[in-house]
Amino acid sequence: MDGRLLQQGTGGRRIIVIATSIGAASSASMLNSANFVLYNSAQKIIWQSFDYPTNTLLSSHHLLAGQQLLSSISESDHSTGIFRLKMQSDGNLVQYPVDTSDITPYAYYASGIDGWGDNRTLNLDADGYLYLLNCTSYNMKNLTNGGYTTTETIYLMRIDAEYTTTMEDI
Repeated sequence: MDGRLLQQGTGGRRIIVIATSIGAASSASMLNSANFVLYNSAQKIIWQSFDYPTNTLLSSHHLLAGQQLLSSISESDHSTGIFRLKMQSDGNLVQYPVDTSDITPYAYYASGIDGWGDNRTLNLDADGYLYLLNCTSYNMKNLTNGGYTTTETIYLMRIDAEYTTTMEDI
């Protein structure tokens, strides 16, 4: 084994490298948070899926400065679509078309909180509360009210294939 985690494409036609690690992985685990984790022989995390967001934010998963969510082409084709939601290094959460520069004329949505630095994260709580925090855990902006029932419900925030960001319960 060469330390790569592979995903076989549709119909077995192509193989996509979705993770490489430093050193060999000795075990893997799917955590209750839905974070897939690879461990080395010392049981230290060498790779985790939460470091590589796709189109979805789950509770306990944070979108860090410089990271972005990318929409899928459709509900059945998860190749990169036309939208991206980026937690910029200036602290502003902005939605852009894919393959555009991070500049205001291209923005579909902006949180309006910029200039605070890269200490901001987009967070989703188990009760559906979506918000921006700074490094001191100060709530900079509420994006939803939250407070929904958590009994037998798991909330996620997804950037949709067709239009804009939505929050769903599954």
